[in-house]
Amino acid sequence: MVEYQTFIEAKEEILEFYNKRGLKQSFEICTDSRKYKRGQCFIAIKGDNFDGIQFLEEIIQQNCPLFICQMSDEAIEQVEKYSISHSSTQFIIVKNSVKYIQDLATLHRQKWSGEIIALTGSNGKTTTKEMLFHFMNGLFPGKVIATQGNLNNHLGVPFTLFRIQNETKYVILEMGTNHPGEIKVLCDIAVPNHGTITNIGESHLEFFKTKENVLIEKSELFHAIMKNGDGKFVLNCEDPLLISLEKKYPGKKLIKFQNDENYLVQKNSNYAFQIRAEVVDLKNDHLVGRHNFLNLAQSYLLVHSLFPKEKNKLQKLISTFKPTLGRSVFQEKKGIIFFSDAYNANPSSMRASLRGFKEYLIQKSISEDKALYIIGDMNELGDLAPELHKEIGAFVKSLGVLNPIFVGRYSKYLMDGYKDNLCIVYESKEELEQNLSNLLIGKDHVFLKASRSLQLESIIDIT
Repeated sequence: MVEYQTFIEAKEEILEFYNKRGLKQSFEICTDSRKYKRGQCFIAIKGDNFDGIQFLEEIIQQNCPLFICQMSDEAIEQVEKYSISHSSTQFIIVKNSVKYIQDLATLHRQKWSGEIIALTGSNGKTTTKEMLFHFMNGLFPGKVIATQGNLNNHLGVPFTLFRIQNETKYVILEMGTNHPGEIKVLCDIAVPNHGTITNIGESHLEFFKTKENVLIEKSELFHAIMKNGDGKFVLNCEDPLLISLEKKYPGKKLIKFQNDENYLVQKNSNYAFQIRAEVVDLKNDHLVGRHNFLNLAQSYLLVHSLFPKEKNKLQKLISTFKPTLGRSVFQEKKGIIFFSDAYNANPSSMRASLRGFKEYLIQKSISEDKALYIIGDMNELGDLAPELHKEIGAFVKSLGVLNPIFVGRYSKYLMDGYKDNLCIVYESKEELEQNLSNLLIGKDHVFLKASRSLQLESIIDIT
């Protein structure tokens, strides 16, 4: 058994251990016993309601070469017991297993010479991350990795960094937060070179209370990039809160977006991007809504600023981007077109998505009475939840929506805001599903959006 209190004391031992066994120094680490694969290092995380040390016997029976756990009486007892019978497994006990993972990722980052493009924001993070990856991977195929799904937190960011291989030149890193101080921790781990903030919206207000506090949190990425060197940062000047960052670092040059030089242009049903004296056509048949074309333009501008000589390649990549499932995508089922933006929701993203869908109906000359809107809870809004749901209900009414269905624990507040007996309210998704077949009669387009807890996209499967 080897016992260490800190990562710094243990790191050379780990490197030597991996070298002797011919294992990759990118550290194939697992923290979930259900997903463990032979040969991986297992780190037992201790949470509020569980401790990964409970899976020690199960893991080491699969020839685990390296088992790392957090200091506790049980950990010491278990490691002492099994280190005798499983001498081929190296055991390391650390002070804090989560901090250990973060420190390990920091070390891996320090040993890598590539560059990180990071982003955060209240809405559109994952879509923008996918857009950035689409552009970068188009320029450097096989040499770019990106955050998978929405693994953008205190563990997701380290695990993205662990995927860096020798051939990796760039990482597209999404950073998420729902409590103050988290973005700074992620920046300290990853040390991003370039980046952008999509916007500042009404996200996680249960913990941040105000949009101004959201700005303080998200802007940690901006400060990190400004302090880390001569990195490129795209500032969304359309956002009334982000614009306040413009003069924070007088000696640094920002790439301003939605200003006099670089801005989105709409011509009839198409969008274009004015970038200095050049107009770039943003034709993409897979995107709906101004907000998504803003994300596309913002991504293009950042990559273009890094590789201006590649503009012809970048422009060809614009039309081929496709959003991931659950994020502003169209799916057809039994002759009905579902617009699924049901991965998550807050008031800002709900308004943007509703506008985008309404814009689509108008462009396609689809009658409003052929459309069904299914709108659900927006979570993590704290004491503001009732009022913010009422505001969304009123917004739905202002758009001229004829057939809204409100579902979830906040559905009555949505109904109060809509102020019309024509709306239908269900307190649970199960009630909605029981009546779905009747609700779909005569409808050929369906809008779906709510927070993750409702998983509204499952409605498509049962249609």
